[in-house]
Amino acid sequence: MFLVPKEGLTVIDPTLMSPLPPEGRDVGGEQPLYWEMHIRDGSVHVVPEDKLDSAKANALKVQDERRKAEAAQRELDAAKLEEAAAARRATDQQQPEQAAAKTTVKPSAEADDTSKS
Repeated sequence: MFLVPKEGLTVIDPTLMSPLPPEGRDVGGEQPLYWEMHIRDGSVHVVPEDKLDSAKANALKVQDERRKAEAAQRELDAAKLEEAAAARRATDQQQPEQAAAKTTVKPSAEADDTSKS
């Protein structure tokens, strides 16, 4: 049984514990009473047999596009993280150099006292 949620509604798939995708999903014989309740209340509709192939093809296409978009986002996030790490490494390298440049050797008070004796 291929079900599509009513536009604008979020219907949880109890088998996957996640929302039924907007493009629909084949729920098979999983949780028949649960799905019958949603069919009766109109929150989902069953895709007719004659439109089943195109609905499944559309769902696969949308899922594939979603996976590609998520992969592209992961690559972008990884590049941003690497850029931030490189900036942090550069900052960490500059800080010791700046600290060394500011450090001057000051004679201690003890050293002054021993020279007078």
